[in-house]
Amino acid sequence: MDKQTREGRELAKKLPFGDKIRHFWSYYKAVVIIVLCVAVAIASTVYSVLTKEHFDLEISYYGVNMLTQEQLSSFEEYLSDYIEDINGDGKKSVKIIPVISDMGDQTIQQQTAIQQKLVAELSAGLNPVYLFDEAFYQKMGPEAEKSVMENGYDLREKHEIKEMLMLTDTPIYWCTRLIYDRELNDDDKVLARENAKRAEISVIP
Repeated sequence: MDKQTREGRELAKKLPFGDKIRHFWSYYKAVVIIVLCVAVAIASTVYSVLTKEHFDLEISYYGVNMLTQEQLSSFEEYLSDYIEDINGDGKKSVKIIPVISDMGDQTIQQQTAIQQKLVAELSAGLNPVYLFDEAFYQKMGPEAEKSVMENGYDLREKHEIKEMLMLTDTPIYWCTRLIYDRELNDDDKVLARENAKRAEISVIP
């Protein structure tokens, strides 16, 4: 430590408390802000993981047309009658996560991002069931469907669901994802797949 630095520290020690705070802030403001941001980010991530609600069946819906929260809730409740409580929380719960792509208003980049999100979800084996409207169902293509999905069921064929989701000219397809070889030793994935097959029964006309 050189003489100038040593003298500066000695002077800082003799400053009144308020001046010490101002001195510290002026020299270490950037470091303090960075440390606080990192701490908040870590705390937020930990909190999200610890408090994230886990469902017995999670479903992704990719479509152009938005389903209302009331429609989604009704369908979730309907499906919950057919599944088992696999997470052990004493209740049977279903969650449908909508990803809406407005082909008319969104830019090519936004539409591409949604397509990439779907591909990433399927690659990661995120959810065991996917709902697709006609646009997304056709975009998948028959070969892609065979590699990751079982046959799609048009939900309009089940009158009760058609009325519940107010489906008319635009179909929504139920697709149960094939289980990947790497998931066969993962109990959570296997149980989720079994719940998907139980729920699938309720949509077959």
